[in-house]
Amino acid sequence: MVISQPGVKGASPTQAAIDAMKRVKGFEGIAPGAYYDSSEGLLIFDLLPRTAILTEDGDVFPIDPVIQRIDADFHPRCGAEDPVGCLLTSTRAGKTVIRHGCDHLQSFTGRGP
Repeated sequence: MVISQPGVKGASPTQAAIDAMKRVKGFEGIAPGAYYDSSEGLLIFDLLPRTAILTEDGDVFPIDPVIQRIDADFHPRCGAEDPVGCLLTSTRAGKTVIRHGCDHLQSFTGRGP
């Protein structure tokens, strides 16, 4: 786990640049600023232009994203084979909301870009 990093200078990336970076790393976009890697069982959330830096070299650096392991223990009551399959996404008042469709686990909420 990285808890500090050197200063990174740059501008805010576009959401398309963030999406492309996550696709290259094996993540599937499931909502604006939210990505899932089924091979690793990782959900990354709150990765928006306001929480990333685009360097002059074209690299996107995420700043403080929310990272959650999503595996069979994430949804023991529903028994879904695909852990991300029971996540529901919606947008309310400019916020993307990701919640567990079985209503027994936490929800993730983040502001829009």
